[in-house]
Amino acid sequence: MDGRQTAEEVRRFLKARVPVIVMRTVEPTRALAIVNEMANDFRQMPFFSYTRTEGLREVLSDSAVTDDYSLVAALDQAQQTFRSRANVNFVFSDLEDLENDSPTSRHFAQLIHLAERNSCAIILIGDRPVWSGLSRLGMTTTLDVPTVEELYEVVSSTIEPYRLSIPIEWQDLEIHRAAEILSGVTEGEAINVISTLLAKEEVRNDDLAELSQFKDRIFGALAGLERVRLQEDYKVGGLENLKEWLTSKQRLMTGDLTGWGVRPPKGVLLCGVPGCGKSLSAKAIAQEWELPLYRLDMAAIMGMYVGESESRLREALATADRAAPCVLWIDEIEKGLASGAGDNSVTRRLIGQFLFWMQESTSKVFLVATSNDVSTLPPELLRKGRFDAVFFVDLPTEEEREEILRLCFRRYTQCELTLDLLRDLVMLTDGFAGSDIDAVVNEVAEIMYTRQSRVLPDDLTITQHFRAVVPFSRSNPEEVAAIAGAIRPELRALVLLLADAGLRINEALALRRGDVTLGRGTAFVDVAHSLVHQGKSLVPGPTKTRRIRRVQITPATADVLADHLSAFAEPGPDGIVFPGFSDSSQYLRASSASRALREAMASAGVVIPAGRYGGWHAFRHYSATRFGQAGASTAAIMRRYGWSRPEQAMHYQRADADYERDVLDRMARLAGPEAETWSGRALEAADAGVVDLSSRRRRKA
Repeated sequence: MDGRQTAEEVRRFLKARVPVIVMRTVEPTRALAIVNEMANDFRQMPFFSYTRTEGLREVLSDSAVTDDYSLVAALDQAQQTFRSRANVNFVFSDLEDLENDSPTSRHFAQLIHLAERNSCAIILIGDRPVWSGLSRLGMTTTLDVPTVEELYEVVSSTIEPYRLSIPIEWQDLEIHRAAEILSGVTEGEAINVISTLLAKEEVRNDDLAELSQFKDRIFGALAGLERVRLQEDYKVGGLENLKEWLTSKQRLMTGDLTGWGVRPPKGVLLCGVPGCGKSLSAKAIAQEWELPLYRLDMAAIMGMYVGESESRLREALATADRAAPCVLWIDEIEKGLASGAGDNSVTRRLIGQFLFWMQESTSKVFLVATSNDVSTLPPELLRKGRFDAVFFVDLPTEEEREEILRLCFRRYTQCELTLDLLRDLVMLTDGFAGSDIDAVVNEVAEIMYTRQSRVLPDDLTITQHFRAVVPFSRSNPEEVAAIAGAIRPELRALVLLLADAGLRINEALALRRGDVTLGRGTAFVDVAHSLVHQGKSLVPGPTKTRRIRRVQITPATADVLADHLSAFAEPGPDGIVFPGFSDSSQYLRASSASRALREAMASAGVVIPAGRYGGWHAFRHYSATRFGQAGASTAAIMRRYGWSRPEQAMHYQRADADYERDVLDRMARLAGPEAETWSGRALEAADAGVVDLSSRRRRKA
């Protein structure tokens, strides 16, 4: 509510002799000013005000009641007054320990009951919620930051006294514009900003641009909320579905919805492959809609003290509401709100707080969240009513790569590509993310700068630069091969099995010979158990989904696994496939396997970059990515990897999946030449119904 509405509501509460009035606000000084007005209006009812800096004072005379500035002294004085007088009001500002059931809260509750008996009242002013045991004894009101109309009065009253002493160009129109720019700031912040301008001893019309900078500094200093400068002409290649959807929502975000009963759009979640334009899309949206862009840094939210993280997030979201209309960008949202945080109570509270804001906020804050791993996000974040839409951003198609190439060459070189060169580059960039293409074109621009030439290098030079790049999407097979070659022999088959079938590590370690079928023309493992601790021992327990699933493996992996069984596993159907290093009758512990993996990675020189999975889970991620890139459906991915939620599989599924392609044949091509032997036997297995695949085999070029 604005100041006028809040003042009117407080007036009515005082007339009704409500025993406790809670005023929620971030502006205690402004709230106290309203109370001072009440004291003038209700002179028959004395007002006393307590603050920690000035102690207890009588409002109208501004005289100290006691020399003791402590809260205890103020409460004792209030108790004595309530016992001896009627229709007295005590105001307490910015107190601590009132959010929960505490000795201070209970002291106030007793005092409120005493006040009620004698028609007295207590007014509590602060920005934090009050314990329900207190708030339910009276009424609560809210004093929001000033409206544009109120800010107009603030700016005008601050400037006018100086018109005769310094040059001031601002007239009514400029003052209104200043109020609009400062929308969302407090009265005190607005006065500070205008006073800073006045300190130059002149106010020019072009100073309006400086107001936005001051406002950005105010918001940027709060809880990791940072204003992102949009200085480039941001263009996103491809993503036509996203562009069309945004176009349909633009008017709802930028237009006046008063009287229509329509809420502004909440936002979108962009998930998928790194480097494919998710973050760029956030900047492009803000630029296209001509709205300020704020980035919420989840890392800056986390505090070291109890309740600090929640307070910072609450402050940041409230600040975003104050800055509306705007675009709020949260990059890699899973790093702050991942549901897999175990017993982390802070994370759970942050998730709950964030979900509540998404559900209840009515301000024009358009949220653009990006995620590289949507499977870790809480499922309630993805339901309708939170994000308006979820878009999967995949590796670009041929048409999208053509558009990205054109845009990048125009941006960096100011040159157009010939049709022949463009066609060649589109084919060369199969598997490239948008960021891969951007980086190579920038290298071409560097060559032009070095030569001080505005003409593109020859086609051969350009294509050589593209050929020299191994995109992110193709970087894993070499790493898998290097680790398999460096790890101790007992675990080589484990590396290849996890990279192929994508089992969870404890699912693989629970395998027995009877779970493995290495028949002619087909090979698969039955995933029926996962290792669990029983005291100091390891025993087979249920899988995560408590279901048995059959996972086909490639012939190449089957050959390695057959050799492994012959060399390291005990005979018979109950023989453990991956036994302990010192005792083949015992299950291998995941910790021992992980230690061996770390040693192998160090030996092979494999380093997991930031943003990518590490440990044995990296092989599961690798397998799912390859399976999805090959064209697997959501249902097939869920079945193969034992996921129960579609959004977990969606992270790996191609948006333009061609279900007529042979999935396993495509996976073999992605994995490298050594796996070309997959094709024939894999198709036989598919026809036999072992796995849900297409019946049409893609011919070799």
